[in-house]
Amino acid sequence: MRNGTTIALRIASAVLVFSGYLALASTHEFGPAMLMIPLLFLPLAPLGEWLDGRYPVYRKITGVCSLMCFGLVLAAPSLNFRLLESVIALVVYIQVYTLVHRKTKQYYGYMYLMAFFLLLAASVLSPDAGMSVAMLLFLVGVTCAFALLEVNIELRALGYADRALLLPMHESTIRATTDSRGLFALGLVWVLATLCILNFLGTAAVFVFLPRFHAGFLGRQQFGPMITGLDRMVDLRSSGSV
Repeated sequence: MRNGTTIALRIASAVLVFSGYLALASTHEFGPAMLMIPLLFLPLAPLGEWLDGRYPVYRKITGVCSLMCFGLVLAAPSLNFRLLESVIALVVYIQVYTLVHRKTKQYYGYMYLMAFFLLLAASVLSPDAGMSVAMLLFLVGVTCAFALLEVNIELRALGYADRALLLPMHESTIRATTDSRGLFALGLVWVLATLCILNFLGTAAVFVFLPRFHAGFLGRQQFGPMITGLDRMVDLRSSGSV
């Protein structure tokens, strides 16, 4: 039976990858068309992993594609592409490459890092309100993905891949089980939910106490109301709401 943590890791990784493209889709420069990339390659990821493990020529073909991609990035200035667009294209290719190959812990790290880069790139392109959904998905995805990745690695190192267990402190050995209570123990679900909540609260605290713009508790305060009207002098350095 497929390992429950492997299925959960795939789902969390897919959410994390999708959040980066959702962030780009919320910008005027890229739009919803960017969502076609994860919708196409996420379902193809298991097929790519199977081809990578069965046919060595598959990796050679994708290696040639990598060289072509880097060549296009180097030629981007002569093709009138902006630097940011070229970097985003390279990030997308790296993430797609890791999706359709067998993954080690290092490859998972690359894939998650590329999702963060896409989110970061979208944040400087004046995204719309859809960016908030992308950030929430990224927050949940990155928390669950890293936790499940570590759990999956530890279970495989112990030679136990039937279901994920969080053992009580007094149990010193891992016992195989065949019950049907779910893909993995309920304790792991509670741990992941708690981590997501704590991560969300910590992120919210950062935005409140360290605002990017003039807001929050540490934002600049206006000393006195702004008054409109005619005057002999006009100070162009000040502004306010009318």
